[in-house]
Amino acid sequence: MRILLKVALVAAVVLAAATPVAAWVLDTVYAREVLIITPHDPRQVALNRQLWVEGDPVPDVYGVPTNEPVRVLFPDPARLIRPAEAATGMTLLAVDKQAGENPLQVRSVWFIAWRAAAGFALGALMALGLLVWNSRRR
Repeated sequence: MRILLKVALVAAVVLAAATPVAAWVLDTVYAREVLIITPHDPRQVALNRQLWVEGDPVPDVYGVPTNEPVRVLFPDPARLIRPAEAATGMTLLAVDKQAGENPLQVRSVWFIAWRAAAGFALGALMALGLLVWNSRRR
């Protein structure tokens, strides 16, 4: 029984430490900052590009943008739009939310990672408590 508790304690501590590290790796290696848009019809985009003048908002040319850029994991390269009109490295991500498309955002990964790490830490504390209780009982 003590060996099993020691293994559980070590595993819980390792998993509690590894979960935020895994989220950080996903964030730094596989995430990309994009501005999510609901895309316009391609004919509408072509017309908007012809009518666009310097100073007009670039995302509005391609679709209806969200309020602020977000970090997204594993974005579909076919849905990424790099507007020629934008002088900066702006990247748009065409998402049709009405069709049920929802890209995986980094903040969701961090939300899950911190709660999983807390759960593993609680498991480690419980295993430690059981080890102490078991050793005092003898």
